[in-house]
Amino acid sequence: MPKRNWTWAAVKEGNTTVGRVNYSSSDRTKYRAFKTEANAPRDATTKFGHRQVNHAGGSIKKAYASAKLRQRPTNSARAALAAIAVLNPGYNPVPANKSHLIPDKFGAPNMTQNLSNERESINLSGHKLIENRIGRLMTAASGGNTHHATIRGGIVVRETFDAAGQPKGRQYMVSIKNRTTGNRTFHKLTFNRS
Repeated sequence: MPKRNWTWAAVKEGNTTVGRVNYSSSDRTKYRAFKTEANAPRDATTKFGHRQVNHAGGSIKKAYASAKLRQRPTNSARAALAAIAVLNPGYNPVPANKSHLIPDKFGAPNMTQNLSNERESINLSGHKLIENRIGRLMTAASGGNTHHATIRGGIVVRETFDAAGQPKGRQYMVSIKNRTTGNRTFHKLTFNRS
């Protein structure tokens, strides 16, 4: 089990390593450059934006998502995802999970543009480790403000896919606003397959 403030950790499925998560601090310039690369303007109502790049043959190559960072209300109902399509329908691992690019625990919408098919172990271990780390960063900068609707920063995600639609890796760039000082910190988190 990785320590709470890991810089890297292996993601396992049974005894097999299926990937690795990494964390490093970043800065405003790198965050803004990544947000510019994503070119996914956020909708005024949902605070969510997305953009997709396809391989020459038409299958998905990259998916970008961008959102304001906030908390989902504690104990709120989770949406049923079974009827919602995904960005990479050609990839159907067993067991599969629908993985949010921008985590729903941070207020992101449950929609096709924010969901991809992924191995259950990767979604519930690798991406969950990253979500929990971001959550701790948000809590540390909350200044005691725990209201779910409070904007706590921004998040931009890029997922890359092979020609068959299998996710190859995901990068998260996060800006966290300290609710006491108003200062921001910047963070880079990645998941890469083995």
